[in-house]
Amino acid sequence: MDNHPKEQKLSKFVRYMSLNAPKSRILDEVLQIELIPLPRKFQSPPNADMSKYCQYHYNNGHTTDECETLRDKIPELIRVDHLKHYVKHAGEGGSRPNFYRSLSGRIDRRGA
Repeated sequence: MDNHPKEQKLSKFVRYMSLNAPKSRILDEVLQIELIPLPRKFQSPPNADMSKYCQYHYNNGHTTDECETLRDKIPELIRVDHLKHYVKHAGEGGSRPNFYRSLSGRIDRRGA
């Protein structure tokens, strides 16, 4: 048994903006329009929770929505004028992002 405390990754930002879609959905768009490359596949860490899978890292241990790497990459892309349609604005209700997926799978941003 490992008696060492698990090291937590330091947050890149002090405050994170609220998003109007799950990180897994945002990742789909980011990969489709090739804003970031996929990292090489790493083996799941020992004692990883096999019920959790990250679509970005292609391994187990955390979900895509729990991914700390995406927690930092998504705001970076928003700050350089990508993905702004995923920022939840004050008073915004549901969680529908401002895009629609066409039958071909391409993303059509309405009103952008």
